[in-house]
Amino acid sequence: MNDAVLHIRAALAESPSNGEVLVLAGDIFMDLEQMEKALEYYKKAYDKDGDNQVSARKYARALSEADRHDEAIAVARRAVKNNRNDVYNQLTLGEVLVNADSLNAAELVLTKAREMNRNIPDGFLALGSLYYRQRIYESARDNYEQAIKIDSTNEVALERLATMYFRMANSEMDNALAAELYNRSLQQWASVIRINPKNARAYYE
Repeated sequence: MNDAVLHIRAALAESPSNGEVLVLAGDIFMDLEQMEKALEYYKKAYDKDGDNQVSARKYARALSEADRHDEAIAVARRAVKNNRNDVYNQLTLGEVLVNADSLNAAELVLTKAREMNRNIPDGFLALGSLYYRQRIYESARDNYEQAIKIDSTNEVALERLATMYFRMANSEMDNALAAELYNRSLQQWASVIRINPKNARAYYE
């Protein structure tokens, strides 16, 4: 990653106002968990071209991760206003609303996003996570399973489904049903390992 930082600094020195370079710099510093640096470059990219959908979404998510929820929602809403037919703009708005604990508003937005394109796993995955957060486990499971039907290699969906089954098993009073839920959880973790043999958490579980 040090090499990546050296390369991006050279690119910034050569093209300090290039939007793609600025976004890439933000991505690199996000990966390094240097939030202030990431925000700095995402903001520069967004200020340069606020109508650019990619930079708007990344800036909104970074603001949300930094707990600057009002700003994140404002940026995401502007992106949606600029292009209401972009499902990823809707998903970003839903995501930042969830992070801001505006769960009812988030559910409306994410449901709309899911129905805009049922051929991608993203809407199902986002709604599954929302319902999981609300402990509405049946709805969470249905959405996670649909995401996996669309993309059987979706590691995030498999991990979350495995975790959900484990939580459900822990709260189940019927021993036979609890054992079945534990088994389902292990099956999902086994699927994760097949997809990514380097997933340490899956081995641990």
